[in-house]
Amino acid sequence: MKKQLQDSNLDFGSNDRSSFQDLFPDYNSHIDTFNFFPTPDSPEQVSLQVHPAATTLVSSTTHLVTSSSTVTDVDSSWNGITFAQSGGYYPPDNALAAGANVVITAENDAIQITTLQGTSPQTESLNTFFGSVMLSGYFLSDPRVLYDAAHHQFVVAVDEVSNNLNASYILLAVSKSDLTTTSLSSANWQFESASTTYNLNGTTTWADQPLVAVDGHNIYVSTNQFSASSSYQGSVLSVFDDGLFTAGSTSNFINKTTYASPSYQTAANVGSGPYFGEYLVADTHNSLSIFKSADGLNTAPLTVSLGNIDYGNSNYSASQYGTNFRLDAGDGRITGAAYDSVNQKLYVVFEGQPGSSNATPSVDWSATATTTPDFVAPIDYRDSVAAYIDPAHDVVGRWGDYSTATADPAHPNGFYISNEFDNGKVSHYSSWGTSVDHILV
Repeated sequence: MKKQLQDSNLDFGSNDRSSFQDLFPDYNSHIDTFNFFPTPDSPEQVSLQVHPAATTLVSSTTHLVTSSSTVTDVDSSWNGITFAQSGGYYPPDNALAAGANVVITAENDAIQITTLQGTSPQTESLNTFFGSVMLSGYFLSDPRVLYDAAHHQFVVAVDEVSNNLNASYILLAVSKSDLTTTSLSSANWQFESASTTYNLNGTTTWADQPLVAVDGHNIYVSTNQFSASSSYQGSVLSVFDDGLFTAGSTSNFINKTTYASPSYQTAANVGSGPYFGEYLVADTHNSLSIFKSADGLNTAPLTVSLGNIDYGNSNYSASQYGTNFRLDAGDGRITGAAYDSVNQKLYVVFEGQPGSSNATPSVDWSATATTTPDFVAPIDYRDSVAAYIDPAHDVVGRWGDYSTATADPAHPNGFYISNEFDNGKVSHYSSWGTSVDHILV
């Protein structure tokens, strides 16, 4: 959720460890398990009285890859959307998808389209892009970009929330074709708005942090729902049909299902069943809550124990060389999930503290039915030019959300990734940039 905040005491992006049953004793908890109590996830904003071109960028002397990369496995790399282009919001909420001819990224209030090598970039505000369906008195946040390999079309989604936090919509845009040029012209897209304002626990709620997926037949939207006072009320899976993929049509709402656990991440069940469907998985601390949704029919959530693998409380921070300012590394959400339909294994990525005496955070992945994960050595492909200090000079500053890895539809051994790095200063603020990279392994 993105909103400009002043004098706010909300701890956006945190995951306090409170029991849902303690907070909502009348809730029927047999449906699923809940351990992390989220708050709205909101990038903050500063006013930038400069043109994006005025950003003072400093080139890194190491691991700054280009289209003729010298870093192992990095086929090509380019600079994506920046702090200034995003509207002055921080940290970036990352979104990325690649098709047959172009790559589309989105960060906070900006969307960009490039060639597969990052050339000919076209960038504009999401307010402009969704102008035909956006309402007055609302703001946009948490963009998502997908490529539907079944239809060979792109999907862009963004959360639209009322300024008084009492209503929300999911805005959807579907390209009319597999785009061949780097143009964001509205003539190439179909747009739709669907309400995500739901009554939960007798309270009107608005949607935050939409996680969006497609399976060639339906559109799945998983959201955390909050009251006007930003109190978490539950999560909702909303399912729509694929009408928007057909010229002149719209997507119809199929149904919604409410859950206690927050932030159900989607994992496409590619290659099985008439409509494939999605697996949805949430981190419930040392366990996972998993269910399957296909054509509007959902299985009951299954709890899978992971043992005592996380000894932390999600309040992690990472030190930076040469400064006492640290980066927030704590996040109780599943940051990525994928399903291997051939071997019938579900892979998930999340953060945790690996030992009771080790306060250093780690990024973990888990595969069901796999007991000995085989890791390869990490590769440093892009360095920041300086320690990042956010505009509010928080001792522990928020870092990039939703780092993205997505499959390359043209290469079975390839994928694209996007993440944040410090790229210098704009005005007198530390500036973030995004590195978009094509990896071949």
